[in-house]
Amino acid sequence: MLSDLKIRKLMAGDKLKKFADERGLYLVVTPAGGKLFRFDYRFGGKRKTLSLGRYPDVKLVAARARRDTARELLAEGVDPAAIKAEAKVADRHTIDALAREWYADRAPAWSKKHQARMWSIIEKNLPMIGSISIIDLTAEQIEQTIRACQLRSNEIATRLQTLLRGVYDIAIRRDIVRYSPMQAMRHVVPPITYNHHPAPTDPQRVGELMRCIDSYNGGYITACALKLAPRLFCRPGELRRMEWAEIDLAQKRWVIPAAKMKQSEELIIPLARQCIEVLQQIKPLTGHGKYVFPSIRANIRPMSDATINAALRRMGWEQSEITGHGFRAMARTMLDEILRFNPDAIEAQLAHQVADRLGRAYNRTRHLDERVRMMQEWANYLERLKTAT
Repeated sequence: MLSDLKIRKLMAGDKLKKFADERGLYLVVTPAGGKLFRFDYRFGGKRKTLSLGRYPDVKLVAARARRDTARELLAEGVDPAAIKAEAKVADRHTIDALAREWYADRAPAWSKKHQARMWSIIEKNLPMIGSISIIDLTAEQIEQTIRACQLRSNEIATRLQTLLRGVYDIAIRRDIVRYSPMQAMRHVVPPITYNHHPAPTDPQRVGELMRCIDSYNGGYITACALKLAPRLFCRPGELRRMEWAEIDLAQKRWVIPAAKMKQSEELIIPLARQCIEVLQQIKPLTGHGKYVFPSIRANIRPMSDATINAALRRMGWEQSEITGHGFRAMARTMLDEILRFNPDAIEAQLAHQVADRLGRAYNRTRHLDERVRMMQEWANYLERLKTAT
């Protein structure tokens, strides 16, 4: 018979070795050093082998218990290998397994931030029902789980609903289940309403804002960032993390790498003459470092995400009037309604992950010539509004 001490001392050889225990159980030692428990039996007139686990993950006492369970099944006329196969199928049908498969399929198209959000749902919020087979999961269990998440965050509960809809889509396609109870869950969590970022779109008011920015008397780095914010209308996080390595003054463009973009694609931002002038003015001050707009406390980090909004408040503009993100809404509206640029070019420059009129995803190089012209005309227009009396 085997013992744990004997098993630990067994060494691998050139060939596979077998070491008997009792009642059909034995240990196989592979040339690579693996130690595997096996159980030989006969069923339906055929000799069969059942794998019981790898030592030391499965201890000797556990392997013997599994062998005894297999012998009990045989006494009842049941093939233990068939039961094990059914268990493997059931494991593939658990909510957790299907959720991870759904995540693996969808995650490549998401931003890193959204990947982290959805993975957190799987790791922290799904375990309540994760081990249950989708065949056995009830609508009541789903609702209880969603409502438990809702107590912590309406947004988390909404994401869990999205994940479970995806899980049921997979199960229905594979004919594991025939319908999704998520259809009845639409009203468990009310839809999230997002506040639009406020921004002026009246030309006279925009001109007043541009004059305030031009006369800002705070820090010089912040003043330069303020001047670029409305002209580039990129996301505030993209602006504050702008790097000199991404700027090509000769080609008059700023290329944000794919790793920093929400849609995992690089974005080309044409630089108007006015933007080039601002960058040339600040380069002697920050050009030796990584960031165009470094933190005043440590130039190895970008400026704070609160800097632009704090500067706008300092100039007397309320949060209900304009935010750093609001420059995007301002540009989108005025480029379309006043300057009459092609909406497809505007959306491409905003880097929105939407489809064009033919259903194609936006390519960051599409409409590039028009976007070059658009960005210069937009900067010129803001200049005209600033100097208008």
